[in-house]
Amino acid sequence: MQKNQSLRTRWMRNGSLILVAILLVAIGIYALFITSYYRNNLRKTLETKAQAAAELFDAYAPDTPEIYRSTAERYARSFSSREDMELQYLDTEGVIRASNLGSGVETAPETEDIVHAIQNWEMHCWRGEEAGTGRRIMAVSVPLFYQDSELMGVMRYVSDMRPANEQILYS
Repeated sequence: MQKNQSLRTRWMRNGSLILVAILLVAIGIYALFITSYYRNNLRKTLETKAQAAAELFDAYAPDTPEIYRSTAERYARSFSSREDMELQYLDTEGVIRASNLGSGVETAPETEDIVHAIQNWEMHCWRGEEAGTGRRIMAVSVPLFYQDSELMGVMRYVSDMRPANEQILYS
């Protein structure tokens, strides 16, 4: 009788371990899905805003390049959004000329999104650690053109990843 009981105990223990392992794998897959969902949602939001800004400037391009630049700077400074989103206007050298938060003006963040937008003339997204502050961000940069042929600068939407990461953690 004691031999049967220890066999039954081992069977229950082994079955429980398999069940716990399956449960941990399922939780891991769920966490990856939620993380991907929130990050993709944030990326699509930033890309939509960047594309809308580029189209706005394409449709209503000012008469001269100088007016175009000053209009882009004014647009970036007057942008109002949640506190976790920043809009920057950068010149063709990648130097921030205007920001709705007023931070980082006259600095040149050397992130992949800016370099790609300037060199390849297309929108690009980047996620990583911001130099200087160490905060995790997602940024989307879109080039702005004067009369579809002259690169005038880059509009860059930046979002702090902390709120998204907190949302993921609480899900």
